[in-house]
Amino acid sequence: MGILYKWLAQLSHLHPQELPERHTSAPLSLTPSLLQSHLREMLKHRSQNGTIVLVGFTEGYKDMLLNMICRWKELGVENYAIVAFDVPSIVFCWERSLPCFYPFPESSESVPAMSQSPSPSMEPTVVYEWNSDGFKRITKLKSQQVLRLLKQGYNVLWTDLDVIWKANPMPDLLRLLAKDDHDVLIQSDATAQKEASTLINSGFYYVKQSEHTVRAFQEIVNGAAAAHDESEQPSFHRVLCRRRLDSDNCINDDLSVRTHVLNRWIYAHGAIPVLSNSLIDDDNGVVMMHCNYRVGFEVKKKCFRIGNMWLLEGEEKTCRAHNI
Repeated sequence: MGILYKWLAQLSHLHPQELPERHTSAPLSLTPSLLQSHLREMLKHRSQNGTIVLVGFTEGYKDMLLNMICRWKELGVENYAIVAFDVPSIVFCWERSLPCFYPFPESSESVPAMSQSPSPSMEPTVVYEWNSDGFKRITKLKSQQVLRLLKQGYNVLWTDLDVIWKANPMPDLLRLLAKDDHDVLIQSDATAQKEASTLINSGFYYVKQSEHTVRAFQEIVNGAAAAHDESEQPSFHRVLCRRRLDSDNCINDDLSVRTHVLNRWIYAHGAIPVLSNSLIDDDNGVVMMHCNYRVGFEVKKKCFRIGNMWLLEGEEKTCRAHNI
């Protein structure tokens, strides 16, 4: 464990003296190139039809991660990979043999914004408050990892952990992609009060891999890194919705990237009144429900419980039986 902590501290741009002495005595045996090789092999074995479902977490949200994995097991979703955004999280992953990787920095040549971007955390158990500096820092790590996978040739479905998967969204997303020539499918964040200013939500989206989407996400990463007082979401809006075609479609003409905003009654966010005790049982066409607009872990957990979608039980955090 000492090797792990010292090595991760160096990747996180921390000084060894910032760590307890017990973490700094062993020689290093891991390198970024070794982890990059491991990541390539993991993605190759886990991808399906060139697509990876990607999720990230900090240690404070490990129960929500396990809950999501329970739901994926029910839905038969196996092509997922997990980004561990702090050191306790990657240790938790490796102890449970989960398909995780740590967002180690790439070379400045491959990711120009990385030297300006936030690094993963060495902090202990943390649940960052919404819109805090820590929250903003973590959100910017998400789009960096999507960009990493796009560069390796994968389509990416990113989902935040506070998203209830009522159904596997992939069949519907692929249908939308086949219907029109979209590059990005993304959740709406619009309400009656803020239709134009915050059109999209970066907590759930599908990106089709191409040289155009790689350039778009490089711009998103760069823009988010430069905006120190913002989360990543405004950068999504600036890049993907540079020109709005209508209420459901945007285009960036310079990058030739077309974005479709998903129906907010089917891919609902927290301000859309679809959540109920019968959310899972009702044949209402809802595919997913994002428990945003709710601040704090316990409040989000309550959102899952109301929808009968909190699937962990017991001290061992095992998946409970859940028949739909």
